[in-house]
Amino acid sequence: EQVLFDQLKRDFVKVLVVLNVCGPVSVGQFQDCDQVGAILYPMLGGSYAGEAILDILLGRRYPSGRLVDTLADRIEDYPSTATFRESEDFVNYEEDIFVGYRYFESFAPEKVVYPFGYGLGYTDFSVTCEKATFNGRYVTMSVEVKNIGKRPGKEVIQAYLTAPQGVLGKAAKVLTTFKKTRELSSGEKTNLTLRFDLWDFASYDDTGAITRNFHVTVN
Repeated sequence: EQVLFDQLKRDFVKVLVVLNVCGPVSVGQFQDCDQVGAILYPMLGGSYAGEAILDILLGRRYPSGRLVDTLADRIEDYPSTATFRESEDFVNYEEDIFVGYRYFESFAPEKVVYPFGYGLGYTDFSVTCEKATFNGRYVTMSVEVKNIGKRPGKEVIQAYLTAPQGVLGKAAKVLTTFKKTRELSSGEKTNLTLRFDLWDFASYDDTGAITRNFHVTVN
């Protein structure tokens, strides 16, 4: 694959990379290469993946997906590799709540090449949060999305939460909700309503860190 990539760079001015893989791979060499015009990350597309990829490359369909993984430069950048297969009988998961993008956002943002939730298309959008309300439990946001580019397309709006650290600790950023627009023509706009429940992001004290110092005496 590396030999093929090097040959393509010699033979063509621009190269488009299709990562037909089933999980994160090193992408630093593509990002740092001026000849790579785009990277498509289809992942497990099934029997119709070829037709879908062709439609996207030819501009028949809009690539409105977003990354469900964080793409780093090296395998060692992922914390799970330190203890992976240290035993033939078990895998010792030491990441705690800091799995995937939660680890990178909290401890190693500089190692990220393409972040979780990232994605480009053939047009551009402006996003404006017109109103946000909180009733003590639920957060509701009204968002205006406008296609400010020259081609039709869809946009994905994502909302992230930064919670107080407290005794148990929290990830620096957590996805709370997301919503995709319908296809918008050039200059067209629409409004989306996003809503999430703060109770969904509470911490479960499975170690007794909060309650171990509390004692109840019954007379």
